Amino acid sequence: MTPLDERQIFAATPQGADELRSGAGGLSHGERRILLLVDGRRDVQALSAVVRSGEIDALVAGLETKGLIARCGRSATRDAADQLRQESRERAMLTLAKRVATEVMEREFGAGGHVWAARIEDAADREVLRHVLRDGIDALSLRAGETAVQRSLEALKPLLSARG
Repeated sequence: MTPLDERQIFAATPQGADELRSGAGGLSHGERRILLLVDGRRDVQALSAVVRSGEIDALVAGLETKGLIARCGRSATRDAADQLRQESRERAMLTLAKRVATEVMEREFGAGGHVWAARIEDAADREVLRHVLRDGIDALSLRAGETAVQRSLEALKPLLSARG
């Protein structure tokens, strides 16, 4: 499968709007999430922020093949200054997310939190950080139970879902 142009914009078709209302098409969670966000303004790059790395092409292709979305344009080219500002925001968000994640893991794991702090610090981007934290949450569930997991997720989710 050829990767999509990240500037490609899609809009929901009438069949896509019907699917959102009825939910009868048996879409996967990822497909439904993308269909909800397709609005004729967001490009593929913006849509990819809500799914795991590497999944966007298959999800969009599936929705397009099913006739639920259609191509409707391309977003404008981002200039170098916009790109630098975006990268700066993403670095700042990653730094903040790492700091909060480290605090959460050290609080929840106690003495063992330093292991998670090191893994968090090594995360090169937010996608890697998400994977580390998924592992950490799984370990926390086994060690401390659902109350600790819920407490941790409340602190972590806003940071990991926010756009940089």
